[in-house]
Amino acid sequence: EAQGGSRQRLADGSFAGSLQIPSPPPDEGDSRPPSRLRNWEEMAHGRDSLQRAVSSLYRELQHLRNYCILNYTGLVKILKKHDKRVTGAGRKRLAAKPLLMAHVNTLSFVAHDELKRIEAQIERGYAAAFCDANVQVARAELLVRRERGGSATQRGLALGLRLGVAAVLATWLFWDLVVDTRVLPLPSARKADLQYAVIFHLPVYRLSLAVASCFYLWAAACSVWKRARVNYLFLFELRDDEVLDPGAALALGTQQLTLCLLSLLLFSKCMLSELDLDASLFPVLLFLSMAFTLTTPHLGWWRRGYTASGFLRALAAFFSTPFSPVSLWSSFVGDIVTSLVRPLVDLAYSSCYVFSGEWLRRPDRQGSCHAAICGASPGNALLTALPLFFRFLQNLRVAHDTRRRVPALPNALKYAVALLVVLFGALHPAVSSGQRLRTSDYNPWVQYAWLAAYLGATLYAFLWDVAMDWRLVEMSQLACCRCGAGRLREERMVFRSHRAYYGAIAADLVLRFGWTATLAPGLITAVLEEQIPRYHHHHHAHAPPPASPDWLHETLQHATPASEFLAWALQTLVIGLELVRRCFWAVLRLEAEHLYNTEGFRRIDNVPMHFDRKAQEERPELEPKSRVQLLLELGSYLLLLAALATLSAVTRGLEGGSPGSPSP
Repeated sequence: EAQGGSRQRLADGSFAGSLQIPSPPPDEGDSRPPSRLRNWEEMAHGRDSLQRAVSSLYRELQHLRNYCILNYTGLVKILKKHDKRVTGAGRKRLAAKPLLMAHVNTLSFVAHDELKRIEAQIERGYAAAFCDANVQVARAELLVRRERGGSATQRGLALGLRLGVAAVLATWLFWDLVVDTRVLPLPSARKADLQYAVIFHLPVYRLSLAVASCFYLWAAACSVWKRARVNYLFLFELRDDEVLDPGAALALGTQQLTLCLLSLLLFSKCMLSELDLDASLFPVLLFLSMAFTLTTPHLGWWRRGYTASGFLRALAAFFSTPFSPVSLWSSFVGDIVTSLVRPLVDLAYSSCYVFSGEWLRRPDRQGSCHAAICGASPGNALLTALPLFFRFLQNLRVAHDTRRRVPALPNALKYAVALLVVLFGALHPAVSSGQRLRTSDYNPWVQYAWLAAYLGATLYAFLWDVAMDWRLVEMSQLACCRCGAGRLREERMVFRSHRAYYGAIAADLVLRFGWTATLAPGLITAVLEEQIPRYHHHHHAHAPPPASPDWLHETLQHATPASEFLAWALQTLVIGLELVRRCFWAVLRLEAEHLYNTEGFRRIDNVPMHFDRKAQEERPELEPKSRVQLLLELGSYLLLLAALATLSAVTRGLEGGSPGSPSP
């Protein structure tokens, strides 16, 4: 109504002519100029967006109307119960229903004539614009919830069908791998092939499961944000077509899960000699299909009305740090990438395995990609450290742009300590995996330094999550150990009870240890070494060097398929738990950003709803520090990181043992 006559245009349908999008001429086809194609697509997108907005407004008005009817009915029942309980001689005099209802029936809240008039205006305007002035058809379309990719009912049916297919494939796979293998013992000739399959092929399936889990968890986070009225699109400065909504994310996650289960089922059939095909073909096809889906958004997501521009732009900004400015969205994606260090290693290994043609060789001739990327190799350490290093640089860039120490520099120190864990895991694989705890051929101070780095990185990250990212407690309360009952912040949007926040704090404390464990490759598999003989190998004078294909094949002779599969399952479990932790971290992180503007990315404190366009008061600017002082502080942080790296390299000589002895 404040837009100068828009209400009148909505009533008489005069805006309908501007919404009539011309259809493409049948003889023109794809020969139209690119500019005309782009304009037509923008007009079609605008029309679809307007239809969904008007339909959403109409349904909200219907909800308001039902709310009025519900309250009126409740009042009538209350007065009727009151009059029924009044007894005695003054029953007619004390009856409340006749007196009060005579006044209530005159209120606009009960008659809601204005609400009916607005609904009629919307119906006429929608009919004139989209339904050839047919009000009955317009009323029917407005009551249907419109979303990209079809109505909510159609999308629900499609999603249910995909979930049913995935459930059938999962049941079939469980039957073949668990039930049949107990009824029909596996021939011993196939055990060696199964052992190689676990090492060389299952990382591809773990990557596919991680991608499907990311889609599911993004859908869960968006659903919680919408229910809690957290305006995440405004906070991230994104359009609604730049990120997936919960329905589209569920559809893509189910599609990826179905392809993974189907490929794994066919792969197991080949390994059990039920299909006479090369088993390496199915992981390769799965990886190619996954790469096609993720790298061609104009063919995949665009058909559902979405593009991957928001996520790809944030990734480009993250990996081009410190040469690109930092936003809340790019820092948020950077935090997610730090939780995907193991899937990134699986991605690098899968790319090497597929595009180098190693999958075409015999199993006993493979292992080059695994030796170069997985295990205690330098490639593994580099892929693990890169996300942490870029996140470290992002915080330095934020400190440089805002000229403030807090919270950028303490956050950068958190990632510097995490990088120290990666350096210890790469330079001291025996110490970080705990293999020399019971021997005397090592320097105990190296082990103490490793434990200090591990505990320091874990507790630092946990305290930062609770006090800074979530703003559940103040740093002063943590320092004084006063975060008891009633000490959590009072403002909350996601959960009503404090118990949910206490549960999130406890889960974050436990799962943060798992995140730190993913930074040291040898730490996860070392848990199984007490019970399962994995990689136990007696080195001799002519033994091949560690992290080489020959060493890998020789050590596999002393392991079993069960031990390799359990190690793979443990790593997959740790990765899955870390993704779940990052999901509820993201929910509470954005809640705190909505309430407090924690890192100062917004110039205004208040976050408007999608319909609120009122002017907001800007935050007062703090007095910035001098550029020379800021550069000195940033340089001190870089020197600290270099000193930690030098310390890890120097202490490698203090680990003990003969210089030529290979690391386990």
